[in-house]
Amino acid sequence: GTILDILNQRGQTMVVLQEGASQVCTLSFQCLQLTQPGDTAIITATGNGRATIKKTSTPSWTFAATCASAAGLCTVNDFADNAPGVEYTGILCGR
Repeated sequence: GTILDILNQRGQTMVVLQEGASQVCTLSFQCLQLTQPGDTAIITATGNGRATIKKTSTPSWTFAATCASAAGLCTVNDFADNAPGVEYTGILCGR
């Protein structure tokens, strides 16, 4: 599988590859390949709907660092699962 850390701020999006591989593109289809852990794409808005994209191998931000500084932001929550549902038809039939 592929694991990406994504930081989206006003005017800039940073995508950091943790595992696997990914292609990151701007809306105008300027694309970069992230193939090694730590590869980072930085997309910066330049105005008029345009953006630049650049690649670095030394990210200035990671999700893990954010979690380490504020662990309460990174607790696991299950909002849904794929467990079989309960069948309630017996209730309607008096069984």
